[in-house]
Amino acid sequence: MNESTSIKNLVDRINAEIALSHNVPVNFLFTEKNKDDSESVWLREPVSNKNSKMALKFSVKGRKNAKYFSLTVKNTVIPFIKIPDDFEVKTINSDQINSFINFTLWNDEAIALVKSIIVYYVETFEPSDKFGCCSKYKECSNAKKCLHANLFYSKACWYRKNLESGKIFF
Repeated sequence: MNESTSIKNLVDRINAEIALSHNVPVNFLFTEKNKDDSESVWLREPVSNKNSKMALKFSVKGRKNAKYFSLTVKNTVIPFIKIPDDFEVKTINSDQINSFINFTLWNDEAIALVKSIIVYYVETFEPSDKFGCCSKYKECSNAKKCLHANLFYSKACWYRKNLESGKIFF
């Protein structure tokens, strides 16, 4: 990938793969161009479709002849993803929340890293939009687990949380 290539195409491809493998809506991710020419990848709330969490920020940095790629990710994500040995993880004192993963070549390892960050967020995502239960509440009660086909959407269901903790109301 060169600096004129948008990360949007990559995210769209990863989005389609993860939607199938993780049973989430195909529009759960979107990219947004920032004023500094960086691009942010956001997760959408499954109920309201509002911005929820920034998964990562992609940017090209450096001087004219010494450019490099940088991913900004939350510090809490770093222990759960595999970062290639030749990629640099950098923290700065003025930003206690994020780390910067810097690398010089956009290759299969970089693509795998972006995908692993996105997969981590999908698997650990807890929506802030919540609802009581859906129309399947009786079926879910009988099965003693959530039966909603869309796992991402079902994470917003309070009744699912009750079922997971052994509380069955219906």
